[in-house]
Amino acid sequence: MKRLLAVFVVGILFVVGLVWFIYATLDKHSDKRAQTPAMYYTRAAVPMVAVLTEYSKAHSVSKGITHATMHYYAQVINLQTGAEEWREELYGQKRDWVFASALLGQSEAYLFYFMDGLLVLDKASGKMVADAKDLEKQNPAQKGNMPTSKEYYYDAATGNIVYRGNDALFYMLDTKTLSITEAKVDEDFIDGLKQRVAPDDMVLGYDAAGGNFIGVLGDKDIELLKLGYNYHTNSPENARRYLYKGHYSGVGKHGRGLAMDSISRINDQVFIYGAFLCGYTTNPQNKGVIKENPPTVKVNSINAYLLLHKQNITYEAPLLMSMVTPDGKVLKTITLPFAEMSSFKLFDNTHLAIAGSKGSSDKMDDVLYIDLVSGKAVGFNFRNGKKYGIEQSNRTNL
Repeated sequence: MKRLLAVFVVGILFVVGLVWFIYATLDKHSDKRAQTPAMYYTRAAVPMVAVLTEYSKAHSVSKGITHATMHYYAQVINLQTGAEEWREELYGQKRDWVFASALLGQSEAYLFYFMDGLLVLDKASGKMVADAKDLEKQNPAQKGNMPTSKEYYYDAATGNIVYRGNDALFYMLDTKTLSITEAKVDEDFIDGLKQRVAPDDMVLGYDAAGGNFIGVLGDKDIELLKLGYNYHTNSPENARRYLYKGHYSGVGKHGRGLAMDSISRINDQVFIYGAFLCGYTTNPQNKGVIKENPPTVKVNSINAYLLLHKQNITYEAPLLMSMVTPDGKVLKTITLPFAEMSSFKLFDNTHLAIAGSKGSSDKMDDVLYIDLVSGKAVGFNFRNGKKYGIEQSNRTNL
């Protein structure tokens, strides 16, 4: 009897172990990450971020090849708590395949996704408000005219969505009323909306205002500035950068870069690939031309710039964020849980939301909500769906 019981127990343990092994293997070959862009906003004074999460769920692995099904979720994270506010699975119009997917834009009440067609979700609950067929019913002139290809573009300046109809004319969807009217735009305007602002366009090495200059420069940067060209060559020879101050006298002789004199190094603190966090800096109508005075982020509550830099020169090295005063003092340094920044949003000049990935600028692994005064942070990991906290003391020895 005891032998029979032992065989039974061993059999049960074997089955449980086999199930666990299969589950662990499939989970290892599955992948869940959020796409860019992220949409930041506040609801009832609470900071939120909305994303489109892409889940490649493995169902078998054969000869090194993973077979998986794709699932797409509209997802909103409460940045203050680091918890998921809501999540809603999305489907393409045919439900059995998705040609392209994206989070397009937002209004005060709605989030707009594309899944082989336009989808409108309620921000508060995640529930579906309308799909393309519903929008056509509300706007009868658009029946059969709304594209199933990704011809929708978010105009952040107006908060509306512009699309090219199947009749080759452009239309504007009012994101507040969901009414559609013909849009008087041209191809250049659409090309500007198509442009994706890469992370490198959200960091610059200087703040130049009122005739003063503070910047993060390497030796190669200084050479380029003397010639009147833009700078920040991301080569290993230009990785080690220092803080400089000086006098700013406008754009360089070639109409780009900076014209400066009497720059001097503030201290010997090294910032590998360092640059100040900035807003969007490129002109959509004139690619690659940097504005004369980019909107460098300066946190008034602590009188400091936010300086991103790398732990070392390897690609996978974590990003560091230092809070640096205009005289070069490092107040705090936080190690971020990713190697590349995807997006950010400064809330109330005391809190920063910043998202990034371990190796792909169009994906997000984590989003952090950082108290810039205390240095504490709350994070959410899109891969495992879990929140976490970061408490980091002041650190100046980089």
